[in-house]
Amino acid sequence: MIHELRYIRAFLKIAETRNFTRAANDLNVSQSALTVQVQQLEESLGVRLFDRNKRGATLTAAGKDVFGPLQRLLNDAQNIVEHARDLSSASTGFVSIAALPTVCAGPLPG
Repeated sequence: MIHELRYIRAFLKIAETRNFTRAANDLNVSQSALTVQVQQLEESLGVRLFDRNKRGATLTAAGKDVFGPLQRLLNDAQNIVEHARDLSSASTGFVSIAALPTVCAGPLPG
C-alpha cells in the first residue's frame, strides 16, 4: 500500500506542476523513477492519466476524473498516519483524577 501512495503522490504532483521534471525535483526522485511510478499507476488503474509532449503533461479525461478522489484518498491516508502517531506517542487521551474538593480548588487546573 505504501508504494501505491507514492504513486498517487507522484500523479498529484505532476498534475499540479504539469511537468515531469519539476515534479521529480519537488519529490526528490529521478525523472525516470517518476515516469515508472506513473506508468505503474496507469497499469493498475487500466487508463492513461497524462498526455505527454515536449512542453509538459496534461491530464487526460480519465486523469481529471480520478484527480479529486485520489487527492481525498491521499489526504485521508495522511490523516490516518498522523492519528496513529498521536496514539502511539500518547499525546491524546483523557486523564481522570479523584481528589477532595479542597485539594481540587488549589493546585489542580480547571
